[in-house]
Amino acid sequence: MDAILASGKYKRVAIVVPTIALLDETRRRIRRRFPEQFDIIAHGTDVASDRPTVFLGTQERIINRSDLGTLDIVIVDEFYKLDARRSDERSVTLNAAVYKLLTKSRQFFFLGPNIDNVHFVGDGRWKFQFLRTNSRR
Repeated sequence: MDAILASGKYKRVAIVVPTIALLDETRRRIRRRFPEQFDIIAHGTDVASDRPTVFLGTQERIINRSDLGTLDIVIVDEFYKLDARRSDERSVTLNAAVYKLLTKSRQFFFLGPNIDNVHFVGDGRWKFQFLRTNSRR
């Protein structure tokens, strides 16, 4: 996530994290590492400007934003929680948020621990590439 922001390629980014605690940790880290590069929009009352912006939120917060506009990239942390077999109400909300973001973003980056392979099913509209790393951050 930090490497993507540090690349300088992306000006309008949405990051979806699974919990408020991770949202707060991520917000503090981005502010510390990129103090002048991005506005961070993490609360419903925050207002986006024309400056480079990171929209940061849980799936419940992101899905309710009406000011996302066109995004350069969306980063979804713990994407394995998209699996509908989890029988989890938050999984339904995460899927709805990702579906909404698919229509607004040029690129997606899904992060998750201990994923050895991903099976893609689709109609060919999307180009997917799976990258396995041993990175911890």
